[in-house]
Amino acid sequence: MTPKEFFDKVVEMRRCQKEYLKNKRQIDLRISKQIEREVDEEIERVQKILHDKQNPQLFLTMVNMKILDLPLKAKWYEMIESGNKKEEYREIKKYWIGRLAKCGGRNSYEKTGFYCKKGICFSCITRGNGFHPKEYTHVRFRFGYTKRTMLFELESITIGVGNTNWGAPDNECVFILKLGKCIKKNESKDSTEFQPKNS
Repeated sequence: MTPKEFFDKVVEMRRCQKEYLKNKRQIDLRISKQIEREVDEEIERVQKILHDKQNPQLFLTMVNMKILDLPLKAKWYEMIESGNKKEEYREIKKYWIGRLAKCGGRNSYEKTGFYCKKGICFSCITRGNGFHPKEYTHVRFRFGYTKRTMLFELESITIGVGNTNWGAPDNECVFILKLGKCIKKNESKDSTEFQPKNS
């Protein structure tokens, strides 16, 4: 949120509050409460940034991170959070090739020095060049689409057969995201508001 947007929200909040005091209309109260929540969230966000800046080592580390953001269903999020799941998996399909492969599925040897045959990442392996992942340093898991998150070091992105107990398909190659240590967790107060279903 920009400073101007923040200012406009505060002005609108105060207008609705005054209207409610004057006319006692529930619509004004509801709108003012909604804007108040947005204002509080922005204040919390800025305070967090200021806190991180006061810790130069943490702030510089955060600035230099290349973070992959992934929402997870409750079961997998909680397994990773507990330390029982050390890898996360994604199918080798066009969308994930675009997000995880350095070539994005649109590569030529002349441009990058390695081949990728129409986004089929197995060709990188069979040609002997190895798989070329994007250069992410960390992965941030989100509990569904809530504000509850945890940030991990990302040790590697490879292709192989994963652990079926950790959600990998049986005898099928997938992208394997190998996790390092947990850097930080953000336990949001409203993390259960849009809690993802287990599957």
